[in-house]
Amino acid sequence: MKLVSVKDLENEQRKISLINTLKNLVCRDLLEFVDIQIESFMYPNDPKRFPRIFKDNKISNEASDKESKVKNYPLSLGIGHSALFPLIYIRQKTNSLLSQSVSKRTPTALVDDLIVRFKNISDIYSSLNKSYHAYLAVDHNNISHQKLLADVVTQSDFLLDILHRYATVASSVAQDSEDANTLVYAVNRLIEDTNLFYKRIINNSNAYVEYNLIKHDINRNRSEETLVELEFKTLDVSEIHLDDEFHDFLQHRKISLKISQRRVI
Repeated sequence: MKLVSVKDLENEQRKISLINTLKNLVCRDLLEFVDIQIESFMYPNDPKRFPRIFKDNKISNEASDKESKVKNYPLSLGIGHSALFPLIYIRQKTNSLLSQSVSKRTPTALVDDLIVRFKNISDIYSSLNKSYHAYLAVDHNNISHQKLLADVVTQSDFLLDILHRYATVASSVAQDSEDANTLVYAVNRLIEDTNLFYKRIINNSNAYVEYNLIKHDINRNRSEETLVELEFKTLDVSEIHLDDEFHDFLQHRKISLKISQRRVI
């Protein structure tokens, strides 16, 4: 999404378009972050021991027998089972937001509805994040799972901040509650931060590692450090270019891993 100007606030139709475009941007970040977590809990093996390589719409594992996989499953797999339900539910709610019609609505009515729906998602995710914090505090010996939870907790704080800021910015756009230039600055900061968040979570994902290995023969070893130590908020992703080819790869990979097919009835 391109940065906006005062012209994007000139009339109700432009405000509705801006509010909806920002909503789609936030939903993109939310969906990707949730999908990364779903993958981590569906396929909890240490990626360095059992690298899952996506190729020709298939997944291959280095482990050759089921016994070795079961033997090396994380001792703390229980958090994955309890996390999957709310993650899949959030995914469904987010997809519902993306398909929401904005026609024949005033900016204020649209924002009021969006805020309620985003708050529902935020509340569910906040509760899940508290579980992550609690589980992270448990002293167990599985280093890879500790790292996974530490990374997710670090990134979750940024996601929740983005959700909160969207509600604030969208309300200001709908109600003209701030000076136009001040509001444009707030909107553009939100756009920049959501784009940065998206690139940073992609940069730390298995999908991006596999894409670079398959398409560019770049074998990048993921760091042993957590993103807390790497300072997620300052992670330089200026060199990352996520084109249509990567996003096609990403979607096919999710289908192959059966991440996007999960439903809560």
